[in-house]
Amino acid sequence: MGSAYYVVLEQPKLDIDITLDGKALAKSSRSLSRICKQLGLCELEHFVSSNPQDLENMLDDLDVDMELPMPEEQWFMPEEGLKWLSRIMDHLSKQSETTDLPQALLSDLQTMQSILHKAQAADTRWHLAVDF
Repeated sequence: MGSAYYVVLEQPKLDIDITLDGKALAKSSRSLSRICKQLGLCELEHFVSSNPQDLENMLDDLDVDMELPMPEEQWFMPEEGLKWLSRIMDHLSKQSETTDLPQALLSDLQTMQSILHKAQAADTRWHLAVDF
């Protein structure tokens, strides 16, 4: 079992389906990082954040004793993620003629874009999280 990215909304009780497989995003993270550098974009990991208590619980479960303060949870405006996705997807569509892109990656990107459009309409912020 590999890792996967998923979307977290600041207002979780909204009636928005945030189902994202996210495995292809995680599997393609090195390729996406190279593309981000080419395009002058932040990397996907920029959008990753976690609730400090959840992070502390995970470290406790792993028997990791850390005396450092946990970072605050960061939230992003949907527009920031949509702009990033637009640039990445535009680049990938131009490269698709010369590169074999995994359909699962394109599906993850499109699903994430759909979620962020709904978050934008609901006026709520978001971030990515990682499931290991």
